[in-house]
Amino acid sequence: MEFIEKKDNNANNQLERFRDEIKNLVLHEINTLRKGEYTSVHFITDIQTKETDFKVEDLTEEDMEMYYKIKNKKAELEEFKKYKEKIFSGKENIAKSRQMFVAYLSNLFMIYNFNQGQGK
Repeated sequence: MEFIEKKDNNANNQLERFRDEIKNLVLHEINTLRKGEYTSVHFITDIQTKETDFKVEDLTEEDMEMYYKIKNKKAELEEFKKYKEKIFSGKENIAKSRQMFVAYLSNLFMIYNFNQGQGK
């Protein structure tokens, strides 16, 4: 029983670290825009006010796993397509923040595949 609790606690810690990492990406995007610098916008929901209603708390372990697979160049196209289709299928009540995150992951996935194709 103690082992299971430690495992759950570890999973929660991983999820919190992941959410913190994404929160830093969102804050970087906001700060860059507020400085008047150009940046790609993935998480901003109001360009004029440079604000967002993106909620990292909505991100799940599934999102975390896909993020790290893409970041570590371990994601397969079919696997990513299934994940993306699930998020956008409309069959489940998926948070808007998760949909925004998948759009960000799509961009990461394309960059990864482009760089891989360039021999990098």
